Amino acid sequence: MSWDPSDSYLLIGTMAGTLYRLNSPADQSSEPIEILNIQNTIVCLSWRGWKLALGNTLGELKVYDMAQGSPIEIFAILAHAPSETAPDQSFGSLTLYSEVWTLCWSPSGRERIATGSEDQTVVVWDLETGQKVVTLPKHRNAVTGVAWKEVNAEAWPGLSELLVSCSDDQQLRVYDPATWTLLHTFRTTFICEWHTLTYLALEEGGTRVAVVSQNGYLFLYEIPTKRCLFGEKVHSGSVEGLVWVGTKAATVSSDCSVSLVTLSHSIGGPDYRL
Repeated sequence: MSWDPSDSYLLIGTMAGTLYRLNSPADQSSEPIEILNIQNTIVCLSWRGWKLALGNTLGELKVYDMAQGSPIEIFAILAHAPSETAPDQSFGSLTLYSEVWTLCWSPSGRERIATGSEDQTVVVWDLETGQKVVTLPKHRNAVTGVAWKEVNAEAWPGLSELLVSCSDDQQLRVYDPATWTLLHTFRTTFICEWHTLTYLALEEGGTRVAVVSQNGYLFLYEIPTKRCLFGEKVHSGSVEGLVWVGTKAATVSSDCSVSLVTLSHSIGGPDYRL
């Protein structure tokens, strides 16, 4: 699901590949309107202005102009293809599909989108040229989260943006999009039970990144100092959603609960409250 840029209606993508618009979410009598059917599961949605990007189970990236209310396709590409010789992995469907599990827009004015997939890679696409910009080094399992934001110049002298990815391989990676240099890898392998990483959120200003796990944990890393500031189990089930706005991070879980965490941290004085 995703709100439109004006917060006036809600978009809902389904496993059947249908995109619905709900014009009055607060009105219980309001019925969703079908506006698009791509005939395979819509996995992720992301807006830039009135351009809507979506990823699906066939590994496709599609972008629509939504300025007139109805979707007009302006870009489509097979971003991640299935592999007949999939690498060994404990689970997944790489030989059948190469799902786009996550995507995000470049924070700059350039028309670029990063996609993360079951094929274990993050790929950056240039919508103006239709070309692939870069394929980042593979994770060891599916990529489940990607975020791309401008950074705080005081915290990162000489750096303008950061791109981060997380994976089922229990790794969170941080890149400099100017050179695609891997700056650091954070690992959650210190958790003494099997788990995957499910979602991430990069703080405005790029100083901290939050990541959540299949076994209910929320982790907070301070990127410049390479420290794990927070790591606690906030759910008894898998964390299936993460939103970070201001000092508040909200998570939703398969245990049918929502947690709200205050992340009002400043260097030298952390304050984390459930």
